[in-house]
Amino acid sequence: MPKNPRPAPAPEELEALRSTTLAAIAAIAPPDTPDIVPTATLAKIAGIGPGSIRSAVCRCGHWAGLVPLKLGRGCRWKIRG
Repeated sequence: MPKNPRPAPAPEELEALRSTTLAAIAAIAPPDTPDIVPTATLAKIAGIGPGSIRSAVCRCGHWAGLVPLKLGRGCRWKIRG
């Protein structure tokens, strides 16, 4: 029998997580990084595998509070603003 999924975080908690994640990404991303990046680039900046991000989005609908933009083929991530 599958485990029960974690309950969705409250909107305030998700926004706080998103703000913290964006601040951390901004601190480590190279200055010439575009505002919207593909999953592979976000993973490289964060120092994790892109599969980890994809898995989190599939399970929870977000990765560290960030929700992907669905643009054409694949997901894109707004990492500034």
